[in-house]
Amino acid sequence: MAFRIFGPETALLLNMVDKGYRYELPDHFRLDPDTNLIPYQF
Repeated sequence: MAFRIFGPETALLLNMVDKGYRYELPDHFRLDPDTNLIPYQF
């Protein structure tokens, strides 16, 4: 997960979930930040 903040103010990101992560049946996967599969440029 990556975020880009615009502006001079300090930003705060709070991520809250409503269900615990199920390690035996994951619902998301991580990719390297420099992969071509992510259509975003930092």
